[in-house]
Amino acid sequence: MTVYFINVYLSNSFTNNFLDFLVATMMLLFLGTLFSLILHKINIWLKGTASFADTFSILSHATIPITISLMVIFFSKYMFLKEIYFNWSIIFYIGLTIGFKILIQGFLKYNHSEYSRTVINISPIILLYLGFFGVRIYDAYFNYLVI
Repeated sequence: MTVYFINVYLSNSFTNNFLDFLVATMMLLFLGTLFSLILHKINIWLKGTASFADTFSILSHATIPITISLMVIFFSKYMFLKEIYFNWSIIFYIGLTIGFKILIQGFLKYNHSEYSRTVINISPIILLYLGFFGVRIYDAYFNYLVI
């Protein structure tokens, strides 16, 4: 099926990829709002002073380094440096570390609380990333044993 849109030839694969992009964007917006709501409720339980808008902005600013690191990995690995072997996950973990730093400093600033309350506040995100990291190590270890 051929779709013409403003004199541009769009194949069916482009429209499928564009729809996938739209669905993924909507899902990420929903998950970001859900995580912000969860962090805001934990913040209220810990008697923090940050509003929902503050929590949402802290979380969105913390995802910027992770997004930039994923873009660097994509463009470097798949477009520019195809033949070079490099452990690309190092770049992702650098972005993740900077994102956690922004997250912790943001909650420290808006909540006016100590470090331990901030770590308790962001514990769901820490547990989520530790779970993903644990699954990755488990998968790599058992794939190594099988081969």
